[in-house]
Amino acid sequence: MKISRIIMFVAASVLCFSATSHASEIEQRVRRAYEQIDRGIQSGDITRDEARRLKGDFKKIRDDEERLNNELDRLERNIYRAKNNDNRKDDYRGHDDFRGPDRGHHQVRWERCAGEGENCRFRGTREIRYGAGDRWAYRSQTNSITCNNAVFGDPAPGTPKACYIKID
Repeated sequence: MKISRIIMFVAASVLCFSATSHASEIEQRVRRAYEQIDRGIQSGDITRDEARRLKGDFKKIRDDEERLNNELDRLERNIYRAKNNDNRKDDYRGHDDFRGPDRGHHQVRWERCAGEGENCRFRGTREIRYGAGDRWAYRSQTNSITCNNAVFGDPAPGTPKACYIKID
C-alpha cells in the first residue's frame, strides 16, 4: 500500500511539473508566433489577409488546449473518486476489503452551500466540490471559499454551477 502511494505521488509530481513546463513552453511559442506575424506585417512580407488567416489558426490551438484541460479535469476527478471511494484493494497482499451496503458501506453525501459566484462559508477544513451534473472540481478548504471558475476552473462549461460541502 505504501509503495503504491509513493508511486502515485511521484507520478503526480512528474505530471504536474511537466504540465507546468509544457504550458509555459506553449505560451512562449504562441507569443513568438504572434510576434513573427506582427513583424511580417510591418516588413510587408505578410499581408493583412494572410495575418488574419494565420491568427485564425490560433483558435484551433485554443480549442485543443481547452479540450486537453477538460480531459485533465476529468482525470483529476476520477483520481479523486478512486482515492475517496469505499472500495479498497491492497494490491500488495491481494486482499479486497470491500464492504457492501449491507456491511457498513458509507454513502458519500453532499450538501449545497452556495451558487456560482457566491461564498461558501463553513467552519474548519472541509472537502468542497464545484460544478453541475457529473462534472465536478474538488478542493479541500478551510472556513470559506468563493464558488467560481477562477478558483476551481470550469468543470462544466456553459452550465450554471454550485458548491457543495461533503457531509461525513
